[in-house]
Amino acid sequence: MCDRYIFFLAVVVMLVGAVMVEARDLPALKLESAQGACAVSRLMKSMYNFVGSRNKEAQEMYESVERMYDLGRVRIAQHVLENGECDRMTFFVLFSQRIKENMTRKIRELASAGVKLVGAAGLAAGRLDEFINIFRHSWHVQTSHIFSTTYNHTYSFCLRGKGTKPVDKKSIVDCFMNDKETDDNGFVPVDGGDVHWLDQEDMGGLLDMRLKLVDGDPRDEHGQNRRCVLLSMEDSGNYLGGGNKGKKVLWADGLLGVTSGNKKKSGFTGSVRSSSYSTNIMWEAKPSSSIPVLKDFVVRYNDYRKLFDEVKHLSAAMTDDWTVDHLMKYAEGIASLLYKPEELDVLLSVDENEGNETAEEDQRRLRLRHTVEPFVGLNDRKQEWLAQYNKELVSKEFLAAEIQLCRSAAELHLRRNRWFFEW
Repeated sequence: MCDRYIFFLAVVVMLVGAVMVEARDLPALKLESAQGACAVSRLMKSMYNFVGSRNKEAQEMYESVERMYDLGRVRIAQHVLENGECDRMTFFVLFSQRIKENMTRKIRELASAGVKLVGAAGLAAGRLDEFINIFRHSWHVQTSHIFSTTYNHTYSFCLRGKGTKPVDKKSIVDCFMNDKETDDNGFVPVDGGDVHWLDQEDMGGLLDMRLKLVDGDPRDEHGQNRRCVLLSMEDSGNYLGGGNKGKKVLWADGLLGVTSGNKKKSGFTGSVRSSSYSTNIMWEAKPSSSIPVLKDFVVRYNDYRKLFDEVKHLSAAMTDDWTVDHLMKYAEGIASLLYKPEELDVLLSVDENEGNETAEEDQRRLRLRHTVEPFVGLNDRKQEWLAQYNKELVSKEFLAAEIQLCRSAAELHLRRNRWFFEW
């Protein structure tokens, strides 16, 4: 009789516990949600190396243009009395000087944009790391005892790992320096990302893809109870105490939202910052355009990438082969070096009153083409100079040419004086 009573009491206790658990409905996050957040965090921390590599490349491109400019000055000094050559070399130096000046300005802007990009990436990574760190540390092991009997362990956690255990570092290794479960091996530092060369035309699309959930539900096992109070705003025993339950709690700056009062079993992906949810837990559907820190990062990234492309375009003006088609990309800038302002206006003008605008534009392009064609012949010489460039030698050659010019001027002055006295 006693044994039967004890068995009955144990069943009642377990049933009551099960009912209480179901009533509170405290799910955990699935591993996929954390892995996506960690992947994006690591990508953010790659921006430090990305910006450093790009800034270095931009400086190398500038130095190549500077070499072309120095070589042109030497050739002008060496061939100053050869009028035909001097005309073309004068253009060469003026053009390379303008490119160099524009690159100097753009590289300054690039450096400033790089600082802003790394800063924005660091803020975004910090929000994601904070989110992961809180959820992964929210767990404990509970052992159930009924009289003298010990029952199986029950894991309570907020972020699921493998099996039915809380997450460990090996499961979300993108977030950490290594997968050792010790506190002194923490998150990847802001300069520790391992993607050194990351060039994306659609960075926002990449972030959205990394943070997208396969089935749209961030909950572990579609809401199975894991006793995670972080994903609940109900009154009994949650971390908000007696605070205002009419609002929602945002995690990772809005990657995840938690509210209360909704009973629907679908619609867990949507707008986290919307005024109301269909469910108590919402995962952001468009993170790159809705989460402030990610939205700002995408803007900074696109600004930086655009400036780098502009530096690259300027460098190509000097270092790529000078074909007619290549020089036509810079035709208006070339023309501005060769013509007076009023002449340039005539060259670039298109008569909008004419019936055939296409024909007028074709004529304009033809005039520009005739302008750049004489300089195509400099290409072979330019490439040869660039291949044989030696900074010290160029400096010596330029000094020798300047001395020769000085001597030539002195000799001319002396001859004039002799002629005057002899006369």
